[in-house]
Amino acid sequence: MTAIRAWALRSSAGWLFGGLCVIVAAVIVSRSGWQWQGQWAVSWGAGTSIVLSPLLAGVVAFDVHRFLTPGLRLLTASAQRGARSVVALVVVLTVAAAVPWFAGMSTTSVRAAATGAPPLMTTWLVYVALGVAVLGAAASVGLLVGTLVPHLLAGPAAAALVYVGPILVLPLGLQGILSVGGATGPTYGMVPNPTVVAATLAVNLSLMALCSVAALGRLGLRPSFGKALPIALVIVLAVSLVALVSSDPRTRSLTGTTDVVCTGTSPETCGPTDASAVLEVASRDLEDASSRLTAAGFTFPDEYALDAPTMPADETRGLLFVDPTTLQGDHMSEWDRGLTLATPAACPEFYGDAVPVELLDAQAALSLWFVAALSTSEDIAPTDPDTVAAVSTLDALRACDSSALPDWDYATR
Repeated sequence: MTAIRAWALRSSAGWLFGGLCVIVAAVIVSRSGWQWQGQWAVSWGAGTSIVLSPLLAGVVAFDVHRFLTPGLRLLTASAQRGARSVVALVVVLTVAAAVPWFAGMSTTSVRAAATGAPPLMTTWLVYVALGVAVLGAAASVGLLVGTLVPHLLAGPAAAALVYVGPILVLPLGLQGILSVGGATGPTYGMVPNPTVVAATLAVNLSLMALCSVAALGRLGLRPSFGKALPIALVIVLAVSLVALVSSDPRTRSLTGTTDVVCTGTSPETCGPTDASAVLEVASRDLEDASSRLTAAGFTFPDEYALDAPTMPADETRGLLFVDPTTLQGDHMSEWDRGLTLATPAACPEFYGDAVPVELLDAQAALSLWFVAALSTSEDIAPTDPDTVAAVSTLDALRACDSSALPDWDYATR
């Protein structure tokens, strides 16, 4: 504990902590919409590791090199206490990076809970485990580079390695190495893939252990296991990398879940359980809009389903389009509302190989008309030619019958 307290005062931990707090806050507020889904919020908060990991590795390498002068290198190589002092330095810097990261992820989770997004404790714990492994691996890379590169360039070299390395291996199908999370959009109906999570943890932990063993060996602190430990770590790393490369690209990091929830009555909105917060918003807005339009002769389906990968298409219900990034307070955007009302059925043509041009053009025209009609407080006249054409268009779209579409040029006006 004495070494840790000493390094906390002598190292760059204070500057690192303050700088990373600012970076975490900036990253979190740089995007909106994540507060409407628990998993997206957790992933977005954890995703700051993409920036934190390289900076942590660079600062660790810089401090290790800075304090390991030629004289100190001889001292650490001849005394276990000297090598353990370097370990204390790495621990202090890692904690200085882990605290802002953890605070950021906790902040996004609390913010999501405030909007009514269901808590995902299992997912939260998964990201905590991944984040600890990733930051530990980044710090160990910095430690190794700091002991190998006797130059002030050790810091930039370690930071570049941790930042560029994960990018270079992406074409191989390797994700989650030295970084975690960072979803830029909602992941409704998806949960972390247990196999991929286990393999990712193994890769980062084995990488952390290998780099630490190699660095401490150079500092004179050799493990009592001899060569057995490095060999075992290499085997674990190789097996885990193979598991990641061979995983199904469609479920490499996330896999589907069949949990579905419905809310509202007229109409009912349905989707994956973790979309319940946006479903409630959509249900209220669609109910208000449909009540105005029904009086003008429109007939809407009783149910709308979120267009999510785990929700099968069904002609008997409409498609719900709601982008969390465009929610205006507790309301859908005008375009999302209009597009949803203009899609009263999940027509098979929408999912076929041929583009259903006529249906899509009619959908676009009807969406524009709904946006315009609902943007005013005036009553919608049932006998207005555009209203009559809009009613006929909605009926044709609900029947998925392009031959029944009226000759209506509203979208070209």
